[in-house]
Amino acid sequence: MSSSLADDPAARAALGTIAERQKRRIFWGLLQRVPVNLQAPLSPPEEAALRPVLSQPAIVELRRAAGSDIGSLPRRVAERFVVALAGRQRDAVAALLLPSLFARPDQAEDEWAKLRERYAESLLAGPLPAQLAGAKAVAGEDPRQWRITATSGETYELTLAALDGMPFVASLKRTQAGGAAKGGPG
Repeated sequence: MSSSLADDPAARAALGTIAERQKRRIFWGLLQRVPVNLQAPLSPPEEAALRPVLSQPAIVELRRAAGSDIGSLPRRVAERFVVALAGRQRDAVAALLLPSLFARPDQAEDEWAKLRERYAESLLAGPLPAQLAGAKAVAGEDPRQWRITATSGETYELTLAALDGMPFVASLKRTQAGGAAKGGPG
């Protein structure tokens, strides 16, 4: 991912300098270690709300398969979404849809989770599963963009968006072979 420290040597060097300074301050007793997870990007209530999303079996399976190679997650998500659609796997399709597309401030978490499931059901009830049987996902220049080519020759653009470091499907739009969009939003 583009936010990786491996992509930015200057940031990595600056953080290394800060870490060394903190080690010296800990040694001299000017700082002390505390039992707080400073890596958690969200507040405890937000982390608790995110836990059910990230603990879906399809998400856990993908994260475990990626292991330490988190750069492979976008490819794995794109491929898994196509397989789940073609195989009419409602739970996997719903789990891979970007949760924030369905979250509403006036709704409880279980209500927007049901919206994701209903949307997945509507995708599976249409012609898409049959059209994507045997389809292949190919990465675009941007790791968030994927081109899905169906065996019928139809092409789709799949867009991913990250939530807490995990890529999710943000959109799937049908395109022409030359890349010009057909119709409205997917």
